[in-house]
Amino acid sequence: MNKGIKKILFFILVLANFISLLIFYFSSKSIELYFYTFTAASFFFLIAFIILSHIEINKRELIGIILISTLLKLMLITVEPTGSDDYYRYLWDGKTLVNGINPFQYAPGADELKHLSSETLPSKVSYPEIKTIYFPLSQISFAVSYIISGESAIGLKILLLISDLLITLFLYLLLKKKNIDLKNILIYSLCPLVFYQFFIDAHIDLIGVMFLLLSIYYYDKKLLSVLLLGASLAVKPTALLVLPIFLISERSLRVKILWLVIPILFLMITFIPFTIGANPFETLINFSKEWTFNGLVYNIINLFITDNYTIRIICLILFVIVYAAILFSKLETMQKLYYALLMLFVFSPVVHPWYLIWLLIPLILYPQTSGVAYLSLISITFYTVMIFQTIGIW
Repeated sequence: MNKGIKKILFFILVLANFISLLIFYFSSKSIELYFYTFTAASFFFLIAFIILSHIEINKRELIGIILISTLLKLMLITVEPTGSDDYYRYLWDGKTLVNGINPFQYAPGADELKHLSSETLPSKVSYPEIKTIYFPLSQISFAVSYIISGESAIGLKILLLISDLLITLFLYLLLKKKNIDLKNILIYSLCPLVFYQFFIDAHIDLIGVMFLLLSIYYYDKKLLSVLLLGASLAVKPTALLVLPIFLISERSLRVKILWLVIPILFLMITFIPFTIGANPFETLINFSKEWTFNGLVYNIINLFITDNYTIRIICLILFVIVYAAILFSKLETMQKLYYALLMLFVFSPVVHPWYLIWLLIPLILYPQTSGVAYLSLISITFYTVMIFQTIGIW
C-alpha cells in the first residue's frame, strides 16, 4: 500500500473517530451508546495510530485536526457525564470546601452536613458513608468548579478545557524543543479516552497530567520543574514514579536533593490545612487495601490465590522488582517513565480507564503500539458499567 492510500485511510479513520463521538453527542446519550461509540472510536484511533507512523502530516492538516478536536471538546462541556458518577463527589467536595468545611472531615451522608443538602447532592454521591479520597489541588479544583457553576459539571469541564489547551500547547512546544515529529501530538488530540473520560465524564486526572507535562517541559529550570511536579502530586500521586527516575538521571547531589525534597515538601504543605480535624489519608488507606477493578496481574493471581491481602503483597513485590529493573536500566528518561507507568497499571489491583491518561505524555514522546493499544482496549471495560447501569449487576 503506497503512502497516498495510507494517508487517505488515515483521514477516513480520523473522520470515523469524530463521527462516533458525534453520534453519541446527537443521540439520547445512553450508556449503551456511550459504550458502543467509545469502543468503536478507540478501534479507529488504534488503527489510525498504526498508519500515522508511515505517513507525513503537514502543518495545515495538523492544525486542522487539533482545531476540530478542540471544538468537539468545547461542545461536550454541556453534556451530562454518562459513564461515571464520580463528578457528584467532586461537586460535593467543592460545595463543602466553599462553605468552609474540610471535605476530609465528614462523609457526605453525615448529619453535620444536612444543611448543605439539595435535591441532587449528596443524594447522588456514590458511597455517601465514605469520606473523600481526593488530594488537595483536586479539592481546590472542585471548589473553583463549584464557584463557577454550582451543582453542575460545567465548571469542572471548563477547568479541564483550560488544562487541555495548555497540554496541547506545551506538547507542541516540547516536540519542537526535542526535535520530534509534530504529528505525534495527534496521539493526544485524537485519543477517545480524552473525549469520553474527561470531556464527557469530567474526571480530574487531566489537571495532574498538565502539571506533569509542564514539569517535563521546564526540566532545565530545576526549581520550577520540581514545584510543578509537586503540584501534579497534589492532584494525584501517580507522578511519584517520576521522582526516582528524574533523581537518578541527575549527577549533581544538590539537584538530587532538590528532586527528592521539594515535590514531597510541596505535597505535605498542601495537605496541612486539610489535617485540621480530619485524617486526609483515611479513605486512601482503605482504598489501597480493599478496592479492585480490572487489575491484570491481580486477577490472574486471583485464579490461584483467593486472599486479597496476599495477592496485593505479591503484586507489590513484583512491581517493585520490575520498577527497579526499569529505573536502573540504560533506557532514556521518557522510556523509563513510559514503562514504569505501564507496569504500574499492569500490577495495580485497580485500573479505571481514566487512569491511563498518565501514559499519554511519555507515549507522545516515545510512541509505542503497546501503550496505544492499552489506551484503546480499556474502553471495553465499560461493558461492566453498561451492564451495571442497565440491569444492576456489577
